[in-house]
Amino acid sequence: LRRIFRMIGRYLNQNNSPDTLVLNYQKPGDLKKKIDLTINEEGMDNEWLIKVLRKYLRYSVRTTHRNFSNQLFSAFTFPSFIGEIIATLTNTTMATYEAAPLGTLIEQEIIDKMNRLIGFKTENNPADGIMVPGGSYANLMGLLCARYKAMPETKDKGINGIQFRVFVSDQAHYSFKKMMNVTGLGTESLTEIPSDENGRMKTDLLEKAIKQSLEKGEKPFFIGATAGTTVYGSFDPFREIAAIAKKYNLWLHIDGAWGGTLLLYKNKKKQKLLDGIELADSFTWDAHKMMGVPLYASFFLSKHDGLMLKCNAVQGADYLFHSTENTSLDTGPKSLQCGRHVDALKVWLAWKFYGDRGYSNMINDLYSKVNYLKKLITQNPWFELIADPQYFNVCFRIVHPKNSIDMNEMNMEIRDRLFRSGSYFTNYSVSKNGIVFFRLIVNPNSTKSDYRDFMNKLINTTESILKEKYLPDQSAHIFNTVEDQ
Repeated sequence: LRRIFRMIGRYLNQNNSPDTLVLNYQKPGDLKKKIDLTINEEGMDNEWLIKVLRKYLRYSVRTTHRNFSNQLFSAFTFPSFIGEIIATLTNTTMATYEAAPLGTLIEQEIIDKMNRLIGFKTENNPADGIMVPGGSYANLMGLLCARYKAMPETKDKGINGIQFRVFVSDQAHYSFKKMMNVTGLGTESLTEIPSDENGRMKTDLLEKAIKQSLEKGEKPFFIGATAGTTVYGSFDPFREIAAIAKKYNLWLHIDGAWGGTLLLYKNKKKQKLLDGIELADSFTWDAHKMMGVPLYASFFLSKHDGLMLKCNAVQGADYLFHSTENTSLDTGPKSLQCGRHVDALKVWLAWKFYGDRGYSNMINDLYSKVNYLKKLITQNPWFELIADPQYFNVCFRIVHPKNSIDMNEMNMEIRDRLFRSGSYFTNYSVSKNGIVFFRLIVNPNSTKSDYRDFMNKLINTTESILKEKYLPDQSAHIFNTVEDQ
């Protein structure tokens, strides 16, 4: 065990070094040759365990590395890492208070805190919530609760030919489409409302779509808005959407998996992005996305106390759920899961350790990095900012005045070369009009100099590709490198 923890310590220290690669890219066939993946009849010894763990770390993506900016998660805090270890060490289930007494109380404390921040929990409304395995799952819980509130009989009798209708923006997370399949509503019952140039749902088109649905004799019942879209980091106009939801008696769910942590930022200007969220019926919040907590740490939060229990509770679990003085604390009946990992511990340890102010300071530092990146991009003629960043998504691309160069192909090749080299791991996306661009997610571990070096790496890589493919006779530098701003 000591040897393994020393290995972990070396691994974490290596991630702070610029000489360490983010990933050691291998083709699937080559990677299979590195480690014998077959499971044999005879077991292995402790030395094998040490060796195989070293190999696993060597060929895994270093998501805590300063040059990792691919997903909406990166880095984790030491308190949350320890919480993950201790939760696994105690290895219990969150189904009942009997099995996880402290875990149950910790989860409830976090849920109460989040509901107060959102505005769900008040003196007259206790609100509700539960931890779930991922933001997609939390969105599903919102849809199920909405359907139950609209038509409770569907829990026992099913859809029974009813044509339900669900509305989200064209920038909403793809999980909503999967939910339509899982719930039996059908993907054709999902209407994607166009967004504006800032990635925000167009409310006039939302209301028009609801009216059309009612005219067809359908049952519209759910609007899914987003706080921090996956690509652009956009925030929908929640107060306007809430007014429409109230007018037509629809459930409003906000997917704040990415943007929920903005509630901890003590900045009135940025808080306006979340204006009106207290008017929603439910909310998704992923602590693993911007609170430095290991995957996964997702919350489904509801304004309606007790509705989740009515929606999800079933008969036939007497072997597990008993009538005791602590029955009201059992979370299993209102969950879709039976066994649940004690994910609350890692969230609570991190939040307790840093406090609201610590997270606010971290967010402030991230916005400083966003502004620095924006300046680097806008002051260099070879970069084009795709959208003015509202959150921590910085979207841009490399451009070149020569019309014969396919810039989509160019940007994809730049990204691919950086990825395969292992030096940087960032992602790309495609806009509605077909433009390929980099989508860089600001990493709490990264410094401004890291981003300056990244932009220069982009320039140098672009220059190499241009000379190889498009401008072979070009000998001088094509771009100016990025300097500190």
